[in-house]
Amino acid sequence: MAYLTAIGTNQPLLGAIKIESTKAVGGQTDATSVRVKRRDMSGAVWTTLATFNVANVDGLTFSFLDKNVLTGRTYRYAITPVVGSTEQTAVNVNVACLFNSIFISDTSGDYMASLNMAYKANKNMPVSYVQPLSSKYPHAVRNSLANYFSGNVEGIFIPFTADCLPDTTNMNTYKDSAIEMLSNGLVKTLRTYDGHGWLVNIDGEPSRNTDGFYNADTISFNWTEVGVFPTTGVVML
Repeated sequence: MAYLTAIGTNQPLLGAIKIESTKAVGGQTDATSVRVKRRDMSGAVWTTLATFNVANVDGLTFSFLDKNVLTGRTYRYAITPVVGSTEQTAVNVNVACLFNSIFISDTSGDYMASLNMAYKANKNMPVSYVQPLSSKYPHAVRNSLANYFSGNVEGIFIPFTADCLPDTTNMNTYKDSAIEMLSNGLVKTLRTYDGHGWLVNIDGEPSRNTDGFYNADTISFNWTEVGVFPTTGVVML
């Protein structure tokens, strides 16, 4: 008999996937923990997102957001009850991730550019050239393993209401908060509307660029990739 049931939904305004688990009516009650795994359906590698203890049967009812997902990909989640150290039959949920914005996130919050957005990503592979005296062409020398992206982002950062409408009342405060977040010195994740994701540091001074139309001003910033994009990012609800 099953321990739980689960559903998954795409959350485009959060750039996340929401998973909701509910204890099964009349189901087994001896689970001591739950393990959540995920894999990109284009591959076969499972990643353990979270393992948490279950104090009683009510612990099988929970929900969370998976934030470090990329648009255009379908993910499979395995929610597995564990008794002691023995995994029981998993409940599998498939969810397609789709969003049309640029998301910049760190531990302090998430901000979204949804209008007039654009980004640039440059591949950095340091190289120098030596001009041999007896050669028509220079000789390329690469003494570094460096291989990373850097670039810039610009767009209108705007919040939305629960009805999926632009929240013009809070737009100015949202943009001010986005500038503060971009200036806090924390490493961030950057995710784009076409399925790319990087772990980045914000370079220099992020800018708020005024426009002749009220609320149409953009925010722009430069960024440099500083590590591997994280595979986990669960936020319990």
